[in-house]
This record gives sequence, C-alpha cells and structure tokens, in this order.
Amino acid sequence: DLHSFPTRRSSDLDSNGASGGAGNLDTTTPRSHTYTVTATSQDGQTSTKTIHYTVAAAPAATIASPAGNQTYNLNQVVPTAFSCADDVDGPGIQTCKDSNGASNGSGTLDTSTAGPHTYTVTATSKDGQTGTKSINYTVIGLPTATITSPANNQTYNLGQAVATSFSCTDATGEIGRAHV
Repeated sequence: DLHSFPTRRSSDLDSNGASGGAGNLDTTTPRSHTYTVTATSQDGQTSTKTIHYTVAAAPAATIASPAGNQTYNLNQVVPTAFSCADDVDGPGIQTCKDSNGASNGSGTLDTSTAGPHTYTVTATSKDGQTGTKSINYTVIGLPTATITSPANNQTYNLGQAVATSFSCTDATGEIGRAHV
C-alpha cells in the first residue's frame, strides 16, 4: 500500500523579493513587465507562476504656441495652440484642457490683469492619470499720466501764462519710459 504524503511548503518568494504571500507589482517604469512567484518546498522542489502586465506612463500635454517668457499688453488677444497625447500603452485621452477652460486645442491667454501669469494645459487619460505643460508670461499694464497742477475746472484769462506740473510713470513690468 503506497501512501502519499503532502510536501510542505517551506518558502515563497516573488520576483521583487517579497515573501509571506503579499507583495507589490513594480510600476516604477513604463512598458511591459513580468511578475513571478516561486514556491519552494522543504525538500527543494519548486513551482513557479508568472503574469505579464503593462505600466502606462502619464499622458503628455504640449503647448505649440505661444512661446514662454513673453510680454504682452493689457487686454491683448494672444491665441494659443495646444495638444495632448496618451502613452502608447495608455487607455486614451479623456480630456485636454487649458487653464482658461478651452478644450478644442486652441484658446487665448488671460491678459486682463497686469503682472506675471502662468498658462497651463492638462492632459487627463481615461484611467485618471494627468500630465501638464505650463508657460510663464507677463502682462504689461497701462502707463499712468498725472497732472499735479493746475487743478481741474479752473478759469483763466485770455493770454494768461499758466504753469503746469505733470508726471508719467511706466506700466507695471514695462521696460523703458512712457512718452510725454
């Protein structure tokens, strides 16, 4: 009468070095990977199971125009062109939007306030991963003219010499001097 005795498992180890029945897939690099678990009995016999999986990188956003670090006038209309692409292993693009809400690949920069600004395009894939691209730009405000004297709404005699005092200042972020 032949009796068979079960072989006791003495160790298990996955391809990432984890043991004890729990581990993690390596998702630190994109593309195709394998994950293997090897069980070794006390008498040295082994059994191996392997699965294959793919890691998709985040989608990419691109701003074709305008170039970054440019200067624009207050309320100037500056068209933008942008696009989004998913990784070759990704599920596809769900949304491609700029920071002003445009989603059709073209929009405009916000030039309604003077000062430094950032324009961003965000690509979101169908699995929820995001990728962004940003450019910085500066909007120049209007120059300022001030009349110190004479006061407004005064009356003068015909031919009277009336001295004036005024000043002009550059717009926010402007290089140079306002013309007087």
